[in-house]
Amino acid sequence: MEEHSEYAAPKWAKMLEISLSGYYAYHGRKEQKESAEQAYRNKIREYFEEGRGTYGVDRICGILRKNGNKASYSRIKRLMDEMGLVS
Repeated sequence: MEEHSEYAAPKWAKMLEISLSGYYAYHGRKEQKESAEQAYRNKIREYFEEGRGTYGVDRICGILRKNGNKASYSRIKRLMDEMGLVS
């Protein structure tokens, strides 16, 4: 659901039959996920370039996990595919 200037948040919440706090929580999670994905993209690019383009999904996943990040193979693969990074 995108921001629509013609409807205020309370109207959207009422139309969707959800609480206003639920509406704001949804938007907060969405923004939080987008910023987390961007942080992962930055780290992936950094490690990929550090490996001079030879680090694949497995190695980047391992580096991220070793540094204390939650990194699933499928998430890292999807992000690398979106970024066009191929080892």
